[in-house]
Amino acid sequence: KKRGGAATTSVALLAEANNPTLLRALSEKILDVDIPCATTAVGCLSNYVSFYCSGIEAVTEENNNDEVEVASDVMVPILLQRIQTSLGTVHSLGSQIMTAGSAENNNAKNDSSNSKKGKSASTATDKLWPSLKEQWSLLSLTLVTLAGLIENCPLAVRRLGANAFPQLLSVLPLAGDSIQFIPKEGSMPQVKEGEPILDAATNATRALHSLLDDNTLLIGSLPLGSIAASTAMTTPSV
Repeated sequence: KKRGGAATTSVALLAEANNPTLLRALSEKILDVDIPCATTAVGCLSNYVSFYCSGIEAVTEENNNDEVEVASDVMVPILLQRIQTSLGTVHSLGSQIMTAGSAENNNAKNDSSNSKKGKSASTATDKLWPSLKEQWSLLSLTLVTLAGLIENCPLAVRRLGANAFPQLLSVLPLAGDSIQFIPKEGSMPQVKEGEPILDAATNATRALHSLLDDNTLLIGSLPLGSIAASTAMTTPSV
């Protein structure tokens, strides 16, 4: 009886985790303006993709798989929108931190205002970093979820195509810019504080690699690939 009860519970949990209505509701929460709420939602979807999404059947005329349709038609565009929104926020926060840092440096040159304005600018920078780190944590989870969908749901790859390239490629240089804002202990950056940035860059690279794997036709759609191809065609042979 115990074994039967455990089996029933396991099936119930599986059914709940794969419920299209639940997946759709979680997907919509990814776009919530409340970042902790959005992070929790995408974290749940990341677990779904990691533990339940592997090997799900494709949609055919004989098999109307609601789960796959939600994964490809709902989750994919929402994840891309979340990435785009967070990238914009990260860029804005980075600009604000740089402005605050410039104000601090300018005030430091003026001894009369250094004690007051310099302290204010420094406080502004300290306040902005947690928000920046929070956005990178959300970005990292969103990217790893997208990568999982690419690897486990063929229909998601067809829905994505080259549409994901701009967002995925934008992550890498922006991560490089944000690393300079990592808080320091003395002259050394606090490595743990920068982990969400490094994780996001890694997950973006993974998503790109998985998207191009066995989809060589997409390589020509890469901005860098197109530039390289154009250069090769226009460069005269020696």
